[in-house]
Amino acid sequence: MGVKHVIAHLALLNIFPQKIKTVPKNGGYNKACDKIPPSVIGELIHKSHDLEYCSTGEMFHNMKVIIVDGTKIIVPRTKETIKKYGLGSGSVGDAYYPQAQTCGFFELSTGTFEDVKFKHINTPERRIMLEHAETNKSSTLYIIDAGYNGMGFIAIIKKECGKDILMHLKMGGIIGENFRKCRKRSEIIEIDLNLVHLQKYPEYRHLKGRKIKVRMIRTRGTTRLKSQILITTLLNEEQYKWEELSKLYLQRYKVELAFRHLKSKIGIEKIKKQKLRRIEQLIHSAVLLFNISAMLRNSVKCRTLMPEKKGEKIYSLKLCTEIVNNFISSVIKKYKGMETKLNLCIKVLKSCYSICRPWRVFPRICQFPSSVFTRQKTSRKNSELKKIKFLAKEYKKLGTKYGML
Repeated sequence: MGVKHVIAHLALLNIFPQKIKTVPKNGGYNKACDKIPPSVIGELIHKSHDLEYCSTGEMFHNMKVIIVDGTKIIVPRTKETIKKYGLGSGSVGDAYYPQAQTCGFFELSTGTFEDVKFKHINTPERRIMLEHAETNKSSTLYIIDAGYNGMGFIAIIKKECGKDILMHLKMGGIIGENFRKCRKRSEIIEIDLNLVHLQKYPEYRHLKGRKIKVRMIRTRGTTRLKSQILITTLLNEEQYKWEELSKLYLQRYKVELAFRHLKSKIGIEKIKKQKLRRIEQLIHSAVLLFNISAMLRNSVKCRTLMPEKKGEKIYSLKLCTEIVNNFISSVIKKYKGMETKLNLCIKVLKSCYSICRPWRVFPRICQFPSSVFTRQKTSRKNSELKKIKFLAKEYKKLGTKYGML
């Protein structure tokens, strides 16, 4: 929703060499798209984030906080898309359609995407992230999930790229289990890099034999739910409190919500175009529309790095996406009664909010499929509901006892 309008309005700006006097209608929409390079729309994603970060951005100890996560976006099946993105692992269902390996770099304080990269399905996410870290000139703390686990990856990010990282320790072995059993919340350990750590990174084998220091953090848990073990390159325990790092990592799920919003509301997987150029234009424009919607919500109330406190208002991003076209149209194509309509939109936006509750007070079950081509079976859904009856009590203990944690 709204992607067509965004592309049409972008054609009216002075960024493009062609001169268009009126907004293209549905009949002239394809011709308007042909005149817009996908790379230009990709640059507008960076510019929209930079504009919002300069006005409302917040740093964590002089570091930008970026949450990195990957997902697969299904695109229409054509010869061009199959060649560029590749197919899935089978011949039915999702695998019948080309799937682009998507890696999003979500800036936490503004709630916008700094960058989104679309690669071949066989491209590892860690490679995409390393490519971003090598070109990133700002001091950054990357928050990633356990899929990027590996001491070799941590060493490359810290030693070669000069960036810091915060992630979940998935396979800690004896070191992780011993640290879980102890009463410490934070501990610094030293790791000797070997060829096993660098097996997936042959170009970085020169790091063999080097020693790296990492810090393990144990989050809070309950009598039945184990605490999580986090690993980070931020070694100063006094400057970087373990409570603050735990709160930062707990917000990693926000990038998952952003991807779900792109798929379900904006419709990034409902593209009906056949030309690869137009498909890429629509995908980049969808991310740009998400950033503009987040900027509109931030204009009502700015986001913060740390989780919202209990009882605070959280304004609807879904509604921002629906009405953002009115704001774009009012700037580019002025009309009578514009100010009145914009005031009504702001009033509606301020009236549509939810009250923040402590994290994990209530269980989270995704009732929607991740793709329009898949369906959640009843047996699997009932199985998840059965599990959540047990977990709900434990989650409520965490939310009630530890508040934001």
